[in-house]
Amino acid sequence: NQKTMSRNIISFGLQTMKKREAQSELNKNLKRFGSRHPRVGESHQSLGLFYLFSENYRDAETHFEHAVRIYTNALGIKHPDVASALMFKGLTHLALEKLDD
Repeated sequence: NQKTMSRNIISFGLQTMKKREAQSELNKNLKRFGSRHPRVGESHQSLGLFYLFSENYRDAETHFEHAVRIYTNALGIKHPDVASALMFKGLTHLALEKLDD
């Protein structure tokens, strides 16, 4: 069906744009703030979410791990951003069936 194929092409294009935007934001924040700043953690979390929703769980896990480490070091273990990143990392582990990690 041409309509379905058109929707799939548009969807793929939008996903590609979102990924580029998130990667660009990460690169900008790295240059501007350095690798330990919470804004960089935010960018990693955004990329992690993109990969999680794209079912690319290994890349999602990597970005969530970066976010957890950055948030923990910059904001402290009890900060809500740490909890959020840990929750998303846990969801990724569920998807990967890594329940013991």
